[in-house]
Amino acid sequence: MQNMPADEGKSAKKRIRSPYFKMFAVIVGSMLVYFFISRIESVIDSVNWIISTLSPVLWGVAFAYLLNPVLLFFEKRFVKVLDKTQWTEQRKAKYVKRISITLTALFGIFIITALLLLIIPEFYKSLEKLIRIIPNYLTNLEDWINEKKNSEGILKNFALIVESVIEYIEKSLSEAIKTGGGSIITRATNGIISIVNFLIGFFIAIVTAVYALAGKQKFIGQSKKLVFALFSAERANDILTTARHGHKVFGKYLSGKIIDSMILGILNFILMSIFRMDYTLLVSTIMAFTNIIPYFGPFIGGIPCALIIMMTDFNKGIIFIIMTIVLQQIEGNIIEPKVIGTKTGISEFWVTFSLLLFGGLFGLVGMIIAVPLFAVLYYLIKSYIEKWLKKKNLPISSDAYTEVCTLENGQFTYLPDADEEGEKTIRQRVEEYIRKIKAKSENRKNKK
Repeated sequence: MQNMPADEGKSAKKRIRSPYFKMFAVIVGSMLVYFFISRIESVIDSVNWIISTLSPVLWGVAFAYLLNPVLLFFEKRFVKVLDKTQWTEQRKAKYVKRISITLTALFGIFIITALLLLIIPEFYKSLEKLIRIIPNYLTNLEDWINEKKNSEGILKNFALIVESVIEYIEKSLSEAIKTGGGSIITRATNGIISIVNFLIGFFIAIVTAVYALAGKQKFIGQSKKLVFALFSAERANDILTTARHGHKVFGKYLSGKIIDSMILGILNFILMSIFRMDYTLLVSTIMAFTNIIPYFGPFIGGIPCALIIMMTDFNKGIIFIIMTIVLQQIEGNIIEPKVIGTKTGISEFWVTFSLLLFGGLFGLVGMIIAVPLFAVLYYLIKSYIEKWLKKKNLPISSDAYTEVCTLENGQFTYLPDADEEGEKTIRQRVEEYIRKIKAKSENRKNKK
């Protein structure tokens, strides 16, 4: 009777390794894939409904994750303070946790409230100013279009393009007003409901963040217990290693990127104040927020901000563009490497790929998390590939496969050193040219 579990385990493994079982699994998997593809719109709608319903909880977990370094900061400080007391270790730990979580929550609420109080009034002032100047700006633009339409060359074509764009925008706005109109009472009611829903969601997010920070150790323990219960030891170790790597990448990247963007926003505010530009606070906030998005962020924030400034003063708009380019160079080459420190481990090609992919799937939030998320996926795929290569006794480095032609009997065959006419390949000539350049630069250094 004692050998029954082992026998049952062996028979279960045989059933899993059976070709019939594999065929059945492939058929079931194919049917599920077909089901999801054929009903992809319903699946996406269901996922969006779940995400929108749980959005306050998700935002709360995100706030807790971003505030975790602040919690650790307070915990380290209060541990030193309470170590001087005569309390028991259990009592010290309880008070350290309560005080640190309270101060962390207050810090998060203060930051969010301060940003809203700074941005919203400035936003309305800027919007009011824009509404006042837009009619004059459109009149001047219309006069310029009429003048250039009678000229010849590139300016005439450009004026016609601008005219068609303006006509399209006016038509779209008029249709939106006709179709999307309604009574003032209905729209005011919807606005009030939206504000109430936002406040309720914000309150739920704060409460969720506090609960997540308070129970993070328990959640971590439960997650690890679940992983070891469901998977083998080897698979569980892989999952936990990937999770640790993901936490390192996400924590370093997101917190560092937020600090980096805040520094950029402050520098932008100082320079705009020196040059006495309009919309200083609003533009600096937009530039700081969009800077969280790699590569595309400065363009997403910089282009509309430059156009807004140009509407009031063209020369200051040009100064803003030059200032933004200089700030981006300083931020990318000096501030970001110092703040973020470690790289994500993926090339510029994969960064662009991940931004387009996750931005298309999840919008602005997808673009913000695209780089660290793809870095984790890249690390996971790379780890499995290297593990499989080790089992086959093959080299891990990608450089070892550059000149490989085939693999025969466990040995690589390589590309020929010369083409059919006995001449050197283009690659070899480029490598020789690079070696000559390096040799010349080293000789110059030695002479100096």
